[in-house]
Amino acid sequence: MNKYLIPDRMIPSFDMLDVDDLKERNIDTILLDIDNTLVGHKCVKPTPKVKEWIQTLQKEGFKIGVVSNANRSRTEIFSRDLGVVYIHRAAKPGTSGIRKALKLLESVPERTAFVGDQIFTDMYGSNKVGCYSILVKQISKDESLYCKFKRILERMVHRKMQTESDFRK
Repeated sequence: MNKYLIPDRMIPSFDMLDVDDLKERNIDTILLDIDNTLVGHKCVKPTPKVKEWIQTLQKEGFKIGVVSNANRSRTEIFSRDLGVVYIHRAAKPGTSGIRKALKLLESVPERTAFVGDQIFTDMYGSNKVGCYSILVKQISKDESLYCKFKRILERMVHRKMQTESDFRK
């Protein structure tokens, strides 16, 4: 299996992120996907739960950025409401959007965690850059046909990871 598809960690939800574990790994930057990671894709603004979580992370000293394949309007409205750096049309699994966010946040991949819900975009891109990759369960089943097709392939990758115990430490 392609090593870039394998997340370093899997958690049920973004708010179950283990802050102490990240600090032990010397991570000081967290990059986040939006759609189906933090909110469903029809949710325009961050929920109070997302806002509170981001504020908690910032109080803990983490630099926060959003890296999304969504258009400028979607990404900007969501991110400005949180007051965080953002990259729209990031072209994940390509690495340019992630690298731009790192530059804006004055960070490096080795000190960065990337939280996303998709193996073929979020995990592949963040692993290729060298970030600590964290896969969350998708929030909503309501998504584009293209994403639904990718989810079928992702389930195959999940099964293979489980049978091979292919998670990285």
